[in-house]
Amino acid sequence: MNIKRKEHILIKHKDTNTSLLRLERNNRDLLQLKSKLNSYVCEPNTYSLFEHMESLRHRIEHLLRNNSEIMLALQGKKYYLENYVDRVRNQLIEFKKLEKGIADYMTGLRS
Repeated sequence: MNIKRKEHILIKHKDTNTSLLRLERNNRDLLQLKSKLNSYVCEPNTYSLFEHMESLRHRIEHLLRNNSEIMLALQGKKYYLENYVDRVRNQLIEFKKLEKGIADYMTGLRS
């Protein structure tokens, strides 16, 4: 019984590390998207595009803050991954939505 318990803890630890790696990668991608939006190529040429870009920037900042909070909690080993599974999943889903939003914004710039 003691061996099974140790294996279970190792699996949790491995999952936490995997989640941390995904969040770190997500963080790097967010920073790249942020710098892309700040480049002159992405300058809005209409007011609606300006509003869209500002909305995207706020979403990026929000995701960066949440990523940092989750990573700190998981790195601190205070909390088990089970407490953060939904937050990690939501972060990754919101990141995909943000990527699509930026792609839509870039399409709007070209038309």
